[in-house]
Amino acid sequence: MENESEYLPNDILTLQCICCFSSGIIRRAIEGVSSDYAIFDNNSINLCADKADILPKFQKVLNGELKSLLMDGIHSDIKLRARSKSYPAHKCILSARSPVFKAMFSNEMIENIKDCVDIEDLNDDTVFRLLQYIYSAEVEELEWDDATDLYEAADKYQILTLKDICSSYFKIHLCRNNACAALLLADLHHDEHLKSFVQDFILRHAKDIMNSEEWKELMKINLKLAAETMYLQYKE
Repeated sequence: MENESEYLPNDILTLQCICCFSSGIIRRAIEGVSSDYAIFDNNSINLCADKADILPKFQKVLNGELKSLLMDGIHSDIKLRARSKSYPAHKCILSARSPVFKAMFSNEMIENIKDCVDIEDLNDDTVFRLLQYIYSAEVEELEWDDATDLYEAADKYQILTLKDICSSYFKIHLCRNNACAALLLADLHHDEHLKSFVQDFILRHAKDIMNSEEWKELMKINLKLAAETMYLQYKE
């Protein structure tokens, strides 16, 4: 080895190092970037604009997949038992959509222990429609009686968006023949918006409705409600 005496005096290798210690964070500018991938600037793609188009598609896919979960009954851990049929469901989804179910499954209630909820006051079709809305946020075509049953179910389980949908159906399909029934329903379920809407309708058609058999039946069932509605006609 050349210059051995210079680099290895007495066969000893000596290394000298210079160490730098920082008392803070050292920041340096990046001198350059090299990449095989395309780089987009703010003008080349508008994520906000795309979001408006993409989200509804994702929502539709998600709703469809959740609906399949209901129909297939995969990994179900609870049953909703109506008058003659039982429907498998999932506690986590029911809890997320209804505060009543959430409270039921968060405590040592009999439904949580037995993994079965008895709903004998609702018919099979109403329970199934209720589950369809819980899983997919969709409501199939309604008739007046269907909407009434579903409205009562939505109120019972405090699914307010579904209750509003049914309430909107009543307002759209309100007529002289069903106004009294709608008024009784709204009053029973403490729906002040629907109640006020129906009362206004009755007062606009007071001559026909207050001389009808439906109004006479209303006075037999709830005289106070009938008097309250008539009073509005003379209230300033």
